[in-house]
Amino acid sequence: MERFIKKTKGITLIALVVTIVVLLILAGVSINMVLGQNGIVTKAQEARDKTEHAKQNDLASMDQVVKDMDDILNDSESPSVDWDEILKKAEENPDQFRDKEQQSSNKDIGIGTDGKAVNLDKWSYGTDTKNKVAFLKGEQGCVSYPGYVGKIENGRIVGKVPQYIKRDGEDIWCEVKDLTNTFINCDDLVIAPEIPSGATNMRSTFYGCTSLTTAPKIPDGVTNMSRTFRKCTSLTTAPKIPESVTDMSSTFEECTRLTTAPKIPEGVTDMDRTFSDCKGLTIAPEIPEGVRNMALTFYGCVNLTTAPTIPSRVTNIAGIFYSCEKLTGVVVINAEQLTANSGSGYYRDNNGYTDCFFGTELPITLKGTSPYLERIAADRRNVTVAQ
Repeated sequence: MERFIKKTKGITLIALVVTIVVLLILAGVSINMVLGQNGIVTKAQEARDKTEHAKQNDLASMDQVVKDMDDILNDSESPSVDWDEILKKAEENPDQFRDKEQQSSNKDIGIGTDGKAVNLDKWSYGTDTKNKVAFLKGEQGCVSYPGYVGKIENGRIVGKVPQYIKRDGEDIWCEVKDLTNTFINCDDLVIAPEIPSGATNMRSTFYGCTSLTTAPKIPDGVTNMSRTFRKCTSLTTAPKIPESVTDMSSTFEECTRLTTAPKIPEGVTDMDRTFSDCKGLTIAPEIPEGVRNMALTFYGCVNLTTAPTIPSRVTNIAGIFYSCEKLTGVVVINAEQLTANSGSGYYRDNNGYTDCFFGTELPITLKGTSPYLERIAADRRNVTVAQ
C-alpha cells in the first residue's frame, strides 16, 4: 500500500511538471501571438495606421472635390475687365482682337466677356449700329434657333460669350444686350457661361437646357427674364434676380428640381407661371406690391405647403394654386380688382379668380381685403372664408 502511494505521487509530480512545461510553452506562444512581430497588438497597430492613412486620403479627396467645385463655380465668371481700356485698344488696333481660329471669310471682330478675342463662327448674331447694340440672334420667324452654334464640351460652351461685336467695314463696336433664345435646347449644357454685363433681355436664354445645374450671375440691367430657365429640369438653386427685372413670366416653369425660390425684386409686374410645375418647391417667396399678373404662378407645385400674401394690385390669380395638393392653412388675398386682363390661354378670357384652388383637398382658410373671397371659395368645399 505504501509502495502504491509513492508510485502514485511520483506519477502526479511528473504530470505536474509536464503540465507546467506545456503551460509555459503555451504562454510563450500566446505572448508571441500578442506582442511578437506578427502578433495581435502589432497587427492592430498596423490596421489602425492603415485606417488613419485611408482617412487622411479620404479627407484629401474631399478637399480636392470641394476645390474642384469652387473652381467650376468661379470659372464661369471672368475677373473684372477694364472695358474702357479694352475698347480704347480695340479702336486703335481692332485686328489684335481677331480670333486666329475664325474663318478668314468672316471679317467681323468679337471681344468676349473676358476681354479677349472670341471666335464669332460659333455664334449667330446681329447688330444695330445706329444704337450700338448687338444681339445673339436666336430666333428666325416662327422657328427658334440657339444663338450659340458651337460645340459643348464637358458641360460647357467652348470659348466665351461675346461682349462687343464690330462688323466688317464698320467703325462702331456694338455691345451685346439681347440674348433671346441664345442657348435654347442646349441639352448638354451643365454650367452656364458668363453673361455679358450689358445684357438687358434674357428671354428664353436657357430654355430647355435640361442638364443645366449651375445658373450664371444675372447682370444688373436685365429687365426681361421671361422663360429664362424654363424646362431646366436639373436646376436646383435659382440665381439672384437683379432689381432691374420686371418680367418673370415662366422664368422657372417646369424646373422640377428647384427647391428654393429666389427673392422677387420690387419692380416685377408679371409672374404668370413663374414657378408653374416646380414640384420640389415647398415654400413660396414673398410677393412684392407691384406685381399685377399671377395667373398659374404656382400651378402644379404639388409640394407647396404655404402660400404668400397676394398683393392688392394683382389683377389675375386664375389657377394660381391649381393642383397644390399639400397647400393648407391661411391664405391672405388682398387683390382689389380681379379682371383677367392678362394670363395664359383659357385664363386670359375668364375671370381673374377661376380655378384658384382647383385640385387642392386640405383645409384652406381665406383672409384679406379682397372683395372676391366668397366667390373664390364658392367652388371648393375645402376652402372657407374666415369670419
